[in-house]
Amino acid sequence: MAIAALFCLLALVLILGVYRPPPDTAVRGGGDNTWWNPPDWRSLRSVLIAAGAWGCINLGLIIMFSFGASVLATRGMSMQDAASITSIALWISIFSVPIGGYLLQRSARPRVLANLSYLAAGLALLTLYLGNWPILGCVGFGLALGPGPGDLTAMPSRVLRPEHRITGLAIFATLTSAIMGLGPTVAGILADAAHSPTPALLLGVAVIVACAR
Repeated sequence: MAIAALFCLLALVLILGVYRPPPDTAVRGGGDNTWWNPPDWRSLRSVLIAAGAWGCINLGLIIMFSFGASVLATRGMSMQDAASITSIALWISIFSVPIGGYLLQRSARPRVLANLSYLAAGLALLTLYLGNWPILGCVGFGLALGPGPGDLTAMPSRVLRPEHRITGLAIFATLTSAIMGLGPTVAGILADAAHSPTPALLLGVAVIVACAR
């Protein structure tokens, strides 16, 4: 945790010390370089939807790696083996996300492809709850996740004009971080109340499927 925080601190130092805005920023941004320049409601609504969905996708991932192994462990699997199986999804997603983004960009119906991604990822995560084929579920989750992230992270740049992007992307990141910060607490409360990690896993299924629109 400390090392991860140090990387964030390093990024902040580099931005403050090294970054310089391009010379034509004022011209491209309409002459308004203030940090608070909110977009119109229609664009802001799209940004909020994308941020909420992106936060839910990440929350689903966090829940899978936080509680998925525990679910398998309660069914007799060693925690080491359970953690190894759930990590398969992350390794596969390293490759499936950029490939899925490429396919999404080339698709004639990108929204349909993205929605299928969310539904398939939720179904794959549900197999961990059912406990039948955990390895297949983790492989399926990593593959199904591919097109989804590109659909959500590209939305703000599509709907925000240049002069609104600083504020719009700040709102996007803030809402996403809030969901990722508060969501695991809710999942933990559900798990503690039921004395079982399965309700938390079902919450992960629900938030991923909810991204379909």
